[in-house]
Amino acid sequence: MLNLDTAGRGKGGSESLQLTGAPDLIPYFQAHGRAANYDYPVSHRFQSHSDHFPYALRGIPSATLSSPDDKSTLVGRGWGHTEADTLDKASLRGLQMAAVLTARLLLRVATDDAFPGRRRSRDEVLTQARDAGLEERLAASGRLELAGR
Repeated sequence: MLNLDTAGRGKGGSESLQLTGAPDLIPYFQAHGRAANYDYPVSHRFQSHSDHFPYALRGIPSATLSSPDDKSTLVGRGWGHTEADTLDKASLRGLQMAAVLTARLLLRVATDDAFPGRRRSRDEVLTQARDAGLEERLAASGRLELAGR
């Protein structure tokens, strides 16, 4: 699952990919950046603060493509999830760069018969949630029951 809700902000050329639930895919996407002559940072963090998380809870490899905006004048999350999050905040170049990287990522994964992504088992997801300190909060919300399904 590729989440794009923070892609296309800023001036473009500074996109990054954060994986959730699939740390073993970091080298795969780093190699993709080198092969595409467009190195982008790739990291992993099992975190629940985005639209990709229901997929990660079910063991589906998930990632968020992000493009940072200029937050030097912004507080907290910036414009995101506020009434001020309007089209005039978007950058055409930022949208173009995020769209190009998205297309390249999806093409690579869709045409790679040896793509190493795999669905995680319930036990693996529960271990990741525990290691990330999310187990109690997910159990209290009833979302932990979704793990690995």
